[in-house]
Amino acid sequence: MQGLNLLQIPEPTGVIGDMGEISLTLAEGETAVNFKSHWLEYFQHVAGEPIRVERGSVDETAVEEMQFLCKLPVGENYLVGFTQSFGKGKLTYLGLQPSQQLLTGIFRILGIPIPSKATSPEVVTGLLRREQDFYLCVVNNGKEAKSVEVKLDDKIFKGARYQALDLFATEAGATYVQESTRVILHLPGKDATIIQLSQE
Repeated sequence: MQGLNLLQIPEPTGVIGDMGEISLTLAEGETAVNFKSHWLEYFQHVAGEPIRVERGSVDETAVEEMQFLCKLPVGENYLVGFTQSFGKGKLTYLGLQPSQQLLTGIFRILGIPIPSKATSPEVVTGLLRREQDFYLCVVNNGKEAKSVEVKLDDKIFKGARYQALDLFATEAGATYVQESTRVILHLPGKDATIIQLSQE
């Protein structure tokens, strides 16, 4: 039996997975993205436009022997994916471990703004709009309560003044900081809220 492969993605030549994280750099034009991955798939040849990464420094927390082995291929390039025409669009494949670091980097390379992003770990956000108001959804996936800072895209808010209202808060709620286009709030562990942002 073979798996269903409607997108016709070729099998990789191999997979590299070290003990610890592999530091990698993905560069496109003048934009370079540094990220870490526990594994990567590599190819000898691909159809379409090849995508390569360069291996960087080793995981400093790994045992000494593993650090020595991992240092051998530092600077080596790997062919990890491709972009090719598919139907009326394009298909891009990356043989890399999915992560927030990588996804944020891809957005930077493609010039796609990120509407909202939490600086706190284990916190995810989403920004919605209804007429003139914005609604910031914030989820704390961690077990501990956190003071959360959410950076908003300057281009969306265009320097206007907004009032933040936590729709589920029973106490102080959230604060919108105009100078740095961010929202600051406190969120218990395993909890979520919605912040309404209205122009003053």
